[in-house]
Amino acid sequence: MLSHECFELADELRLPAFRWYTPLWAAVDAMLAGRYDEAHRLADEAEAAGVRAGDRNGTLFPAMVRFCGQLQREEFDKIPLDFVEAKIATSPAGPAYRGSYAWILAALGDRERARAQLATAMSHPHAFDANWLSLQAECAEASVLLDDATYAPTLYERLTPYAGRPATAGRAASSYGAVDRALGGLAALLGRHDDAVRHLHDAIRLDDALGCVVWRAHAKRRLARLAPADPLVA
Repeated sequence: MLSHECFELADELRLPAFRWYTPLWAAVDAMLAGRYDEAHRLADEAEAAGVRAGDRNGTLFPAMVRFCGQLQREEFDKIPLDFVEAKIATSPAGPAYRGSYAWILAALGDRERARAQLATAMSHPHAFDANWLSLQAECAEASVLLDDATYAPTLYERLTPYAGRPATAGRAASSYGAVDRALGGLAALLGRHDDAVRHLHDAIRLDDALGCVVWRAHAKRRLARLAPADPLVA
């Protein structure tokens, strides 16, 4: 459905809370394609419309788009840790933020705190909700960066049924591309080279089909470390 048709339908049904999802999801698409200026413009538009509609997610979901864009670009030093820490401390979904927190800390080289956050995240029950899949992917990314296979068997088992799907969070407000990239990293941690290569091949193919241009590049980079001569690396 075209954006203007979505707007008209929301207006006709008198559901303004749904009107702002059109620019929100367009912002996600732009972010995944690496069109960051467009993504930020659309996220700002979505936020303004969401606030006008009185939707309590009107500020959160656009912030998630921007946050995911920073993770995607690996701008870990620019990510406001106070945003993540506040969510962990005060949000009902706080436990779901620990995976990304561990991922960021690992990327910043704060290995001790990253290991502690990862251990805490993995020690608590993971509510099977809209954030469950993304949390598993975030814990997998932290494990890969730490080169720590402690939780790799558990995460691999949890994520395997979702091969072939994107790891999304919230109401698809952010995405980490194909789950298969995380599976490839976990398989490599477990010493399963052939499985790792297979998963990464799938990730590259799926991310290409999904329009996840930047995550596809990350999958290719991960594959290059495992199999430098692989044809898909070129």
